Amino acid sequence: MSPSTTTSPAQTRAFARFADGLPVGDVIPFWHDGTYHLFILTPPASTLHYPERLLTTWRHITSTDLIDWTELPPAIAPGDPAEADGGGIWTGSVIEADGLFHIFYTAHASDSLQAICHATSPDGITWEKDPANPISRPDPSRFESNDWRDPFVFWNAEEQRYWMLITARSLLANAASRGVVAFATSTDLTAWSEFEIFYDTFLTHAPECPEVFRLGDSWVLGYSRFTDRRGTVYRVSESLSGPWRSFGAEGPDAANWYAAKGLSDATGRRIAFGWVPDHDPELRDPANPWLWAGDLALPRELRLDERGRITMHMPVEVEHAIGSATALTEAGGTDNWSSIAGRGIQGNAIGTVATRVFESAEASTASVFSATFDDVDDSQLVGVVVHTNEMVDHGVGIYYYPRIHSIRAVDMKAPAGKVTAEYESMFGQYAPVAEHDLTGPLEGPVEFRVVIRGDVVEAFVGEACCLTFRSKGAESTHAAVVVVDGDARVSDISWRRFG
Repeated sequence: MSPSTTTSPAQTRAFARFADGLPVGDVIPFWHDGTYHLFILTPPASTLHYPERLLTTWRHITSTDLIDWTELPPAIAPGDPAEADGGGIWTGSVIEADGLFHIFYTAHASDSLQAICHATSPDGITWEKDPANPISRPDPSRFESNDWRDPFVFWNAEEQRYWMLITARSLLANAASRGVVAFATSTDLTAWSEFEIFYDTFLTHAPECPEVFRLGDSWVLGYSRFTDRRGTVYRVSESLSGPWRSFGAEGPDAANWYAAKGLSDATGRRIAFGWVPDHDPELRDPANPWLWAGDLALPRELRLDERGRITMHMPVEVEHAIGSATALTEAGGTDNWSSIAGRGIQGNAIGTVATRVFESAEASTASVFSATFDDVDDSQLVGVVVHTNEMVDHGVGIYYYPRIHSIRAVDMKAPAGKVTAEYESMFGQYAPVAEHDLTGPLEGPVEFRVVIRGDVVEAFVGEACCLTFRSKGAESTHAAVVVVDGDARVSDISWRRFG
């Protein structure tokens, strides 16, 4: 692909939103010839709710380093209201074959029906819709008609065929568990076989944004669900024919990282991309105060450990964007801390809590607060709080619970009833509590690296996961470290600039 010569692209470091302020929805990543391409579902300006906000266009940005992004012309826009894609261009995938680029996308019609459509491009910049669109609709004798979307097309080298996975709902199960991933095959990306069930999820309304990819010698199936604990989850298999299994936490983030998809670059890394929802200024639904679309989250690297568990890591390119340290001063906390020469400080908090608050007058809206905890196994929890104050009574807390092997991001001011209502709401996309359950304790020192970009918080914890959160409070120049019911050591406390 080559950039267009007819536009002056806008460049943004650590891209969050488009230059004109429009938010980021579902991301369709694509790697080609040394460049990362993100095709992004983008709502029209001044829209907040369905159906207006989902009248989306595919916009297009590129990067060679995952940090500096260039905006290119929009790729595909909705058709006329009477056309199959007149209600919006929804999620799909991009593939190159024999020098021609193909987009397979969800066509959302004004009557709310969904179909699969196709477009092609000689350069990956200018796209032409297939006159045969729509190329697929659900067979009403086997699949429900309202959910037929999110095509993911890839080359199956073993079978020498292209495969297409889609989100669907079977007619063969009860209403709570009809969600399935269906698949069809093709030799030429034009003629497709009948769709069959690829994976039956159970207890999932619709497995959205499915994808499969290789990590080492294993296949990984990823999809997102908004029932049965929301979030993007993964299954592992030795073969595309399954069985697809989970050997630990199903997803390396939590309910707040949704509709995420990835790409595999030239080194074999799997880099995943998602988005952080905006607040609803109208608060139309108090139980779900979040909008579809928001800021682009930082890219994350997915890995498969020796036990078959998916873990999430900060890519080296993001690490290189962490800059110089700001000056820290102590700004409050408890007095049950002791200094350990050359090894940091220790919270002496058996049966109680130890907090140490730090302030950085230089901390900008883009920064990284870091701390490393050691000797934590006997503590109830250890962690950090950002967007807080001297009393540590608001902000976002990111905690590791060694006794129950869990990592959580907590809204420090959310009333318990509000947390429960928002977290359990079936169709809510976000939650004030993000949880990541482990199958065992984290080994060795536990490092917290919390990237703060305005009110967006992305906490990389212990080389295991990243918890994504949008704070509801004001930005703050205070952060804290916390130890509860234990004696844990804290070192390498820093607050650095980012981007």
